Amino acid sequence: DLLGIPIPNEVQGVSLVDAMNSDESALDRPLYAETLAPRLGFGWGELRALIDGKDKYIFGPRPELFDIRADPRELDNRLAGEAELGDRMQRRLAAFLRENAADNLDAAVSMDEETRQKLQALGYLGSGAGADEPIEEVLRQGGIPPQDTVTYINDISQVKIKIFRHQSLVALEILETLLDNDPENPSYLEMSVTANVQLGRLDEALAIIERARALDATSVATSTILLQLGSLYFYQGDLDKAEPLLRQSLDLEPLALGHYLLASVYTARGDLAAERAALEAALDADPSYAPARVDLAIRYAQAGDRERAARELDRALRDQPYFAKGYYNYGAFLVEGGDLDGALSQFERAVELDPNYWLGYLALVELSLALDKPTDAKQHYQTLLRRAPNRDETAQARERIEGIS
Repeated sequence: DLLGIPIPNEVQGVSLVDAMNSDESALDRPLYAETLAPRLGFGWGELRALIDGKDKYIFGPRPELFDIRADPRELDNRLAGEAELGDRMQRRLAAFLRENAADNLDAAVSMDEETRQKLQALGYLGSGAGADEPIEEVLRQGGIPPQDTVTYINDISQVKIKIFRHQSLVALEILETLLDNDPENPSYLEMSVTANVQLGRLDEALAIIERARALDATSVATSTILLQLGSLYFYQGDLDKAEPLLRQSLDLEPLALGHYLLASVYTARGDLAAERAALEAALDADPSYAPARVDLAIRYAQAGDRERAARELDRALRDQPYFAKGYYNYGAFLVEGGDLDGALSQFERAVELDPNYWLGYLALVELSLALDKPTDAKQHYQTLLRRAPNRDETAQARERIEGIS
C-alpha cells in the first residue's frame, strides 16, 4: 500500500497505512487471534479469539468474554451474564474459520534436526504431545484450559533450553516438579527421555518410554528418540536392545540413518545379507546418503567387483563432497588397486575436511613411507602427536616412524 503496489487477492489482511496516519477508524474492524501451541506442544487445549470493538471472546476448554475497554486486564469473565452475546460471537468465530481456513495444513515442513532442536528450545515447536494430531480450522473445546498452566510455561521453556545446551541434570530437576503436577503429560515424559539419553542413562530413558506406552502416550516414543536410543545402545555394544528400538523408529519414520544403523547391527552380528538389504533400504530412503553407499562400495570391492565399487564411491562423493570418511575409504580402495598417488590425495582431503580424522593421519604416515617420503610421514606423525597424543593411531604411527629412524 505504501509503494502503490496492487494487493494480491489471496492476501487476507487489511492495510494499516491509514492507521499509521492516525485514522483510528481504520482499526475499527473485527480481529482474530489464535494459539494452538498449548495443544500441539503439551496436549492441553487450544484457544481462538474474536475481538470486535470492546468485546473479546475467547473460545477454548473454558470460554471467556471480556469488555477490554472497561477491563483491559481481562479479569472479569462476563460470559455467564451475557450468554447471548457469547453465543453470537462464537457463531461468528466459527464462520470466520470456515471462510478463511488455510489449505494444506498437514503438509510436512522440511527442516534439519539442528534447526528443529533450536526452534523447540525457543518454544516455537512442540515436543510432540499433540503434534501427531491433525490441525483443523475448527473450534475445539477439549483439553486442559491453557489459562491454568501459565505458571508452568517458564519452567517448560527452561527445560527445553537446558536440554538444548546439554545441561540435562538441571533439566531433570525442573522436570521433576512439572511431573509431580502432571505425571502423565506426554511432553514432560518426552523431555525426560531426551535428558536421560543425553546423560547416558539409557535404561532410565527406555523405562520412561515403556511407562508412556502404558499410558498410551505414543507421541513420547518418537522416531527421533527411538533412533537416538537405539544408536546409543548399539555404540555400547548392546545389540539386543539396539535392534528392536531401531526397527520401531523405522516403523514410525523410515529414515536413511535408521536403516544404516540397523545395517551396522547386522554387520556386528556377521549377517552380511541382512546388512546389504539394510544399506540398500537406506539408499531407497535417501539416494544421496553417502555413508550407506560407501559401505556398499566396500562390500563390492571385497567381492571383487572393483568397477561397481568405484562407481559407488564416485557417486557418494558427488552426493556428499564434504564426507571425510568417503575420501578415506576411496583412498583405501585405491591403495588396494596400487594407485598410491591417487590414494594420497584422497587421504589428504579426508583430514582437510575433518582435522580430527586420526585414522586418516595414520594412513598418510603409512602411505608417505610407502612412497619413500619420510619427511612427509614425520610431519603427519607430529600432527597426530600434537592433536591426539594418547590415541591408538598415534601409537601405531610412532611405531612406523621409529622403524625408519
